[in-house]
Amino acid sequence: MTGQIAFARTIRALDADNFRAPKIGLFFAILLLAAWTWWLFTARIPQYETSTHLDLDHNSAAADFPPTTNIHPGQPAQIISPDGVKIQAQVENVRNEPTGTHVNFTLFPSTQSPAPSPQPQRATASIEVARSSPASIVLRAIR
Repeated sequence: MTGQIAFARTIRALDADNFRAPKIGLFFAILLLAAWTWWLFTARIPQYETSTHLDLDHNSAAADFPPTTNIHPGQPAQIISPDGVKIQAQVENVRNEPTGTHVNFTLFPSTQSPAPSPQPQRATASIEVARSSPASIVLRAIR
């Protein structure tokens, strides 16, 4: 087969092919990329500040957080007792100190309240401090 015949066959094959499958695949790839990009910039992911230095009493709790936290009175919080019981709470008082932020909580009654004990129990507290887009989280991580 000579070069001219091979070239003619290639041109005829390209003319006969309408590239339908690659066009459909490219369309769905662009659609998926557009949806992911939209999610990357518009989704809001909650950012939590967590403390394991928490003293839990029957009706109140107190915790220490790092000094750079953005915690204000009135923010909702969730406390997980050593027994694994989730307790809804609200930030009552915030005291900023050089060594950290001291937070007092008011506990809301729940159907599963921890049993009162004479000694304060150790537990963990989580407070939602911000909502950020995934793009801003990535940018903060690479700085």
